[in-house]
Amino acid sequence: MVAANGDEINVDGKRLALVCNSAGATIAAVTALKCKLEGGPALKGQLLFCPMTDANFETSSYSEYAEGYLITKNTMKWFWDNHVPDLAPLRSVARRSTAIVAHDQSRAARTTIEKNNNTFQE
Repeated sequence: MVAANGDEINVDGKRLALVCNSAGATIAAVTALKCKLEGGPALKGQLLFCPMTDANFETSSYSEYAEGYLITKNTMKWFWDNHVPDLAPLRSVARRSTAIVAHDQSRAARTTIEKNNNTFQE
């Protein structure tokens, strides 16, 4: 683990951040949340480009942008099915697994999300 063994690879293990894109951004968000909830290394921040942020396909944005864009509602369902194959019983876990929908973000790393040329900071 980099935080515990940073000296061995010439990295400051106390100044860690996560930067990822797309599916990797979703994994980074899960990792940051797990660090917070399970007492993992303190992260200085995370920069997420186009993370998948919700497994609920009945939202207004999923309906509004369902067709006519590079990634459709059905494509997003395909991505979720591949990330979490049995989504129905795991929906609550999938929803909790991203920093966007986590209920308690009070101790989470500072987050910047870039999505569709819009930047959001928490």
